[in-house]
Amino acid sequence: MDLIAPEIVAAAIIVPLALLFALRAPLILPFGIYVALIPYDNVLGNNGATLVRGLAIVSALALVFRIALVRRAVAPPKAWFFWLVLVGWMAMTALWTIDSALTTTTFGQIFQLFLLYSLLAIYPVSPSEFTRLTTVIVVSGVGSAAYGLYLYATGNRFEERLSITSSSGLTIDPNHYAAAMLLPLAIALSIALARGKVWGRLFALCAVLTMTGGLLLSGSRGAFVSLGVVLLYMAWRSRRSMQIIGFGLVALAISAAFPTVWQRFADPTQSMGAGRIFIWNVGFKALADHWMIGAGIGAFPTAYDRVFLSGYQAVFQGWSRPSHNVLIGTAVELGILGVVFVSYAWYSSWRDMRSVPASLDGMPVRAAIEAALVALFVASLFLDTLTFKYLWLALSMSALARNAAMPRLLTRARARTQMATARFIKAKAPPPPRRAVEPAPAFTSSGQT
Repeated sequence: MDLIAPEIVAAAIIVPLALLFALRAPLILPFGIYVALIPYDNVLGNNGATLVRGLAIVSALALVFRIALVRRAVAPPKAWFFWLVLVGWMAMTALWTIDSALTTTTFGQIFQLFLLYSLLAIYPVSPSEFTRLTTVIVVSGVGSAAYGLYLYATGNRFEERLSITSSSGLTIDPNHYAAAMLLPLAIALSIALARGKVWGRLFALCAVLTMTGGLLLSGSRGAFVSLGVVLLYMAWRSRRSMQIIGFGLVALAISAAFPTVWQRFADPTQSMGAGRIFIWNVGFKALADHWMIGAGIGAFPTAYDRVFLSGYQAVFQGWSRPSHNVLIGTAVELGILGVVFVSYAWYSSWRDMRSVPASLDGMPVRAAIEAALVALFVASLFLDTLTFKYLWLALSMSALARNAAMPRLLTRARARTQMATARFIKAKAPPPPRRAVEPAPAFTSSGQT
């Protein structure tokens, strides 16, 4: 008798349990695995990209099945409608784009991210499930930072900056690597400062220190400035402003042990925004030709090339460069309307957090998510972030927090059926008979009836 391979036995046990868990808590599995892979998206290569995309599809299906199982969905927040308008305008620019190949690729990436964001925006998340998801985000951020610190200690560096490279030669952009830590770092900082269990706060503090070290070793000046924005914003919104300022001073002291970012600030070869200002100057020239309706989503490199020779660059930055600025890039690709749409959609995601209490299921997330959205906007002034998953994760967290705190049901089939049945029965039932009213007894002047 042939024995069954142990891999088959393990799969027969694990797969049904995973499917059952996915139907009960899809935000933890499989969406939690998707979240954990976001920092490594760039180094996973073609096969890895397929894996991440597959996890996104599986996560979307799990969310759809869960919504169908409970027969309940939540009305999306106001910000979703503005992001919908922006995505619709992006689709329209395909009619007049100057580079159909780049437009097709870029819009496909953004549209897939928007679809997953839309499912999360209507998902009826419970406060406890949302709290577990925030824990997953913090743990994944710590894992990414710890892995980066390990690689840096073992000599994986490029120009003294942290470098994460795959076996196929693909490398994570250290600027995006650092920007992806802003959301988990803000959440961990809010937990460390909140009232709660000592062990939980101690873990959160260790997480903040670990992610701060990884961010500093990345050498990203934009992320360093964005970290300062997180601290200032949370000091403004929190009652523990002095503690946050104290942590900021400690972070400055720690940065002396990780001088990479300070060296880049002092390096004269890294002036002019490491060449970004030269790129932006060319971008403004391209904007003069495409300010009204844009060159087409994703077509900034082509618009850049067309006007490249009309300007002067003291340091040659090369051809077909990305914009490195969400506002300039959006203005060239989508026109002035596109800048208005993306700015107001971003602002609406931040404003939606006003309906969330300061603490949700014991987790102080409101100020953290608000700070992360503001910091990511600042980071986007030096990066192109609209096609990156960590940005859409922060936008999704804003929608999920609002749904967990103040859900507005979109559909509730059972309740609607019961109400319709009750109205039908009431309409068909005969009216109740009227009771005869007996005349009141008459009294004489002597008080006798």
